[in-house]
Amino acid sequence: MSDMYLHVGPVKTGSSYLQGLLWTNRHSLARQGVLHPCEHDNEMWLAANDIQDGAFLPFDLPEAAGVWNRIRDRVLAFVGPSILSHEMLGLSAEDHVARIAASLQYARVRVVVMARGLAATLPSPWQEKVKMADPSISWPGKQARWPQKACADGAAGAAARPASSLARSLLGAASSAANHHYRAVAVGDAVLADRAEEHAHELTVAVTPDDDEISGLR
Repeated sequence: MSDMYLHVGPVKTGSSYLQGLLWTNRHSLARQGVLHPCEHDNEMWLAANDIQDGAFLPFDLPEAAGVWNRIRDRVLAFVGPSILSHEMLGLSAEDHVARIAASLQYARVRVVVMARGLAATLPSPWQEKVKMADPSISWPGKQARWPQKACADGAAGAAARPASSLARSLLGAASSAANHHYRAVAVGDAVLADRAEEHAHELTVAVTPDDDEISGLR
């Protein structure tokens, strides 16, 4: 049975940096017996949108069709641990979670969730909006809009579900789909995928105290 480490974000917790490390070091991981199952550096984004039926995209993405199952098949065919990462998975609704769990019922899945301090997280979407959409919006202006948006959107305040909630949903759905071992481990400023102690160093993701960015994959 295959072991798979499924990193689900959430957004703005250094996921892109982690994915860059995984892609850049995929051959090194392979020499250590760990599979990064993507064939190009954008394939996991396609896979996430495939399993979610494009629910969080404002446009059609026909090239995503079937990508999740192709990656899943590589994982199941591999004898050893695999690692997948995309923060879009942290947005998953209940039906997406059930679909993910069912598709991976023949693997031992560990859900990996990152944590980032709120003070570092809040400026990040503002910086992204300045960079990608509206360079005129000021930081004080962005701050002034948050209370109004929180009231309008309710307690959630944002579209993304907390990744910890996703992990709990995945664990529950998976346990009902198959009698296998699913667990997510988060300790302080680090997240450690559940794995035998002698191999755990390969999949340790740390967060620096200075800027809450991921400092490395060791």
